[in-house]
Amino acid sequence: MSDYNPREKRIVYCVPLGQLVDPDYGFVKPLFEKTASGLIPVDKSSFPNNGKIHVTQGYNRVFTPSDEMKFFRVETNVSTNWNPETAHDGLSKYATYNKNIEAAKYLEVSQVFITEYPDPSRPASMNCISSGKPADGFFILCDGPKNFKVLIGPLDIVKESQRVSENGLYNFQYKAVDRPIGGNFTPINKVPHSAMVFEVDLMPDGALVEVDGDQYLVNHQELLPFSTSTLIDLSSDDHIIKWAQKTLRISKKASQAELINLKSIVDKIPEESSELPIQILEDRRARLRAIPEKLLKMDGLGQIFSDFINSDEGQKLLENHIEANRTGLLEKYHFNELEKIREKTKREVDELTEEKRAELDLINEKILESSNQLESLQDPEVSQNLKQAEIELKKIREEKNIIYSISELEIQKKLIETDLGELNVRHSKAKTFLDELQANINKSQDTHKLKLIELKMELEALSGNVVSDDDLKAKVKLDAISFEDQPIADLKSAKINVIKSIRSSFQLKGRVVDFNEIAVILTCIMQSLILTLAGKPGSGKTSTAFELAQSLGLLSRNKFVHIQVQRGWTSDRDIIGFYNKLTRVYDADRFGLYKLINAFQEDDLEDQLSVALLDEANLSPIEHYWSGFMGACDNPTSFSTQGKSLKLPDGLRFIATVNYDRTTEPLSARFLDRSPVIYIENKKSALLDERKIT
Repeated sequence: MSDYNPREKRIVYCVPLGQLVDPDYGFVKPLFEKTASGLIPVDKSSFPNNGKIHVTQGYNRVFTPSDEMKFFRVETNVSTNWNPETAHDGLSKYATYNKNIEAAKYLEVSQVFITEYPDPSRPASMNCISSGKPADGFFILCDGPKNFKVLIGPLDIVKESQRVSENGLYNFQYKAVDRPIGGNFTPINKVPHSAMVFEVDLMPDGALVEVDGDQYLVNHQELLPFSTSTLIDLSSDDHIIKWAQKTLRISKKASQAELINLKSIVDKIPEESSELPIQILEDRRARLRAIPEKLLKMDGLGQIFSDFINSDEGQKLLENHIEANRTGLLEKYHFNELEKIREKTKREVDELTEEKRAELDLINEKILESSNQLESLQDPEVSQNLKQAEIELKKIREEKNIIYSISELEIQKKLIETDLGELNVRHSKAKTFLDELQANINKSQDTHKLKLIELKMELEALSGNVVSDDDLKAKVKLDAISFEDQPIADLKSAKINVIKSIRSSFQLKGRVVDFNEIAVILTCIMQSLILTLAGKPGSGKTSTAFELAQSLGLLSRNKFVHIQVQRGWTSDRDIIGFYNKLTRVYDADRFGLYKLINAFQEDDLEDQLSVALLDEANLSPIEHYWSGFMGACDNPTSFSTQGKSLKLPDGLRFIATVNYDRTTEPLSARFLDRSPVIYIENKKSALLDERKIT
């Protein structure tokens, strides 16, 4: 333990792994660590026991479902809960939270996908497959035209092309980056729709790395061989046509006569007015020659062609061409028309034949079915049974007075079901209204009862009908023995028996707990003046406190006080009462806390265990109404009441229950420094949430 460093700060690049049941918590997976020499794959042995980093706050504020393969820069430290001697496979050594997490910069870390060499004229070739939802800024690894392994990028995803296959893999198309890029990648800014090509054999070690079966590119600017790189044009056919149109319009080098010959148009694209590298210019010319149909659809080119045909020169050229090729053109026209008619007639005949064949099959099925029915009806025995059944059915209908047909019965059934549904809705609304009304009545009765008790106490004080000092003491029944009365040899066994007895009491109430859980609660009660039980509403916090008091015999000995905290409490007079200067008598609280403390003022009684339950303690700020006891957590002699000098009994303990929702006051750091907090789970299979004991 001498080498244990609780503040081992590290910078790692991670991908999200998903949130836990509580969306504020989750895990990230570290893949690369930042060092003086750049990014290197993480050493998994330094991230025991699960190879993950625990995000303890704000997970859902940083990550979204679309960040599945997106990299994040994470600053992490050794968790304060980490102990190598008690660690297990589900516990992370390192932890972080949302303020120490930020998205990695574009191209800091890039994933590499293995696929075929891109051919922009075939969009289907520009496709990748990934095991997760990909992120922009990736590269592809493929065989180049000269059978060299090449790395091409950076590339982005065509968002609308993403789809998930049946085996859970992502299929998507990619495109060139259409945003300005800095550093050594700036050459692609001058050639729209382009990417860089690097020969893998020229790349040094440390740039292309493999982690968990996936390829990644790191330290781009330092390790990639930019001096030997080339550009690849990933422009689509539409991009190239628009580029050619713009270039021809600017250069004005294509005459009307040359527009008839598409090849001459392409060759007229000037080199001197183009900023493209000569190789990309030649590639685009070659692709333009291969797509004459799209060239004819260029804006304005069709009108230019039409104007030329309607001119005298165009008409003469067209007449000469038709006269010279009249016979061939007519034969070709008649042949094409005949082929169209033949194909159309064949298609119509095939469709009609298929339709008639289906009708014939249906008629044959009906004939066969009718034949079977006719044979069955012609059987004398069947015919006789059928007549007898009809006679019996008629007789039953007459005896039972059945006048409805099947269709009428179905209608009646639907009407009855509709009425029943409306009645159920009305019943549900009425029950909800009655429940709310009863709850309001009960709440009103409790409120009036408390007000009457307070009014009675005030009237008695004003009339001089005051209580005696003995009345201000609880009638407690003291324990006959204690642990100190046990022989030393039996002391450990006696304590174990107490824990077993409490555990059995919980189990009889359907709460399945183990020995260690009871020991944790008892240890917290013995070591602290106040123990806090936290959890969601209905998780069993109050019942846990009552069951513990019942098991320890505190309820039967009047050594347990239940204080139901109310909103608006501002001082300790709300829970312990105050000295009434008018009657010169201490007006004790209505819960019995003052009487309990007053009963244990004798020295030989003050170490007797007694418990006060602050139920829903954070409805009001605890440090306000519990202020008289807050200082006693550090110095018991500082305890004081509202006008009455009493000492704090050594055996008095508090249990506070708090709800984790937005309707309650937050717990202050001053209070949390003095109270251990145990989280209660809302299930019968366990009492405590082992992950949340602080």
